Amino acid sequence: MDRDSFKRYIKIKSLLKVDFKGYSIDKIVALDLIMLVYSGVNFSFKSCLFAFVRLDFSMIKELPLAKVLSTMGRYNRRKDYYEIFEFINNKLGDVYPVDLNDCKYSICFSGYNIVKAYRLIFKTPLPYLTTKEKLFLFVRVVHYYNCINALEKFSLETKYESYLAFSSVHPYEAIFTSYFQKRKVPTYSLQHGLYFIFQRDIPIDALAYENFISDFHFCWGAYTRDEFVSYGIAADRLLIGGYPRKAHFVRKSSPIKCSRCIIFLARHKYAESNFKLINMLEEYKKKNREDNVQLYFKLHPTLDASLYEEKVKDVGVILMDNLTLTELLQSDKFDFSLAINTAAYYESYIYGVPSLRFSDDSFENGIGVRDDIFTSVEELSMQIKNLRQMDNLDIYNNEVEQKLDYIIGLNISNYPVIFNNTIVDLG
Repeated sequence: MDRDSFKRYIKIKSLLKVDFKGYSIDKIVALDLIMLVYSGVNFSFKSCLFAFVRLDFSMIKELPLAKVLSTMGRYNRRKDYYEIFEFINNKLGDVYPVDLNDCKYSICFSGYNIVKAYRLIFKTPLPYLTTKEKLFLFVRVVHYYNCINALEKFSLETKYESYLAFSSVHPYEAIFTSYFQKRKVPTYSLQHGLYFIFQRDIPIDALAYENFISDFHFCWGAYTRDEFVSYGIAADRLLIGGYPRKAHFVRKSSPIKCSRCIIFLARHKYAESNFKLINMLEEYKKKNREDNVQLYFKLHPTLDASLYEEKVKDVGVILMDNLTLTELLQSDKFDFSLAINTAAYYESYIYGVPSLRFSDDSFENGIGVRDDIFTSVEELSMQIKNLRQMDNLDIYNNEVEQKLDYIIGLNISNYPVIFNNTIVDLG
């Protein structure tokens, strides 16, 4: 979205900077607010019932002792997120993971919380928001107050030396992060995509650095650390953990045929860009009938397959299996890939599948591994030709591996070292 939307979000958020039992509410409600400002709200009477429930944290009573407590937030149980979460938990060893998706809702009524939230949302002059949008925020704030009250009943600081959130910028894990910070327990958060600072149009992804609240953040590589430092986040809060998957760089040893291509489409927000690329590929196939490139589309988890099946039927096929991105790239079925605004671009390079990035100026691209962007059929044809004619694979392999080390922390694994050897005193 444009910079004006982001400015409106920042303005409204600054007016919600209040303390509730030691929790900064503006940080907890940030995701709801930015989604409201950017996309509007689908709010109904049924949505109001959210003010009368909380997450049931009763499972916390039975949690065993461990050095680290880690949580997975409620992110629609994305398989790729669990890959990262489980990989790092296994690396740490003495950690107890909690999946907040397993927490049920329980009925909760608090007149005090309702009054506090009403005063915050309806008595504070919040610009740009309609009454319906304020009602949405009011319900969310009451719900988070209810969750805070529930969590405050436990003494987790006696069981754990540190806390690791999958993503502390999101509401429930922001609550857990604030809970432990209030008790002087060091808090950490993970990176689950390529993070960089947006300079032009600022999407919701900017929450990763704008709503930075954990004591420390694990970056994949030095690239994200350098980007966050440029935004003003202290370098000593940014830890280089490494790429959070079991991955070893696959060196190219034979010419690139470019006969089988996997296409990584962007999430739903960039559907228009997805369709532009599909149309471009249809045009490419018409202009290059002798070039029998087979195209396979990997949909982002947010995409509706039914909307794409008809669109791609004359171009290629949609991969409908349940294989993860890593499993597909390790299958040796693909010579190269095309990507739209996705970290899959970098993973493709890891597994010896050179990638080309489509750009249409509707989003900002992060740093590139190579000069591999195309914006037209002609540029795509040239990029494919360059891949096929590449003759010095040693130079290619060395340059790509070096770039991946910097960007995503390939060949780096610092998570257990940092947790086991770093002593943090938060006073």
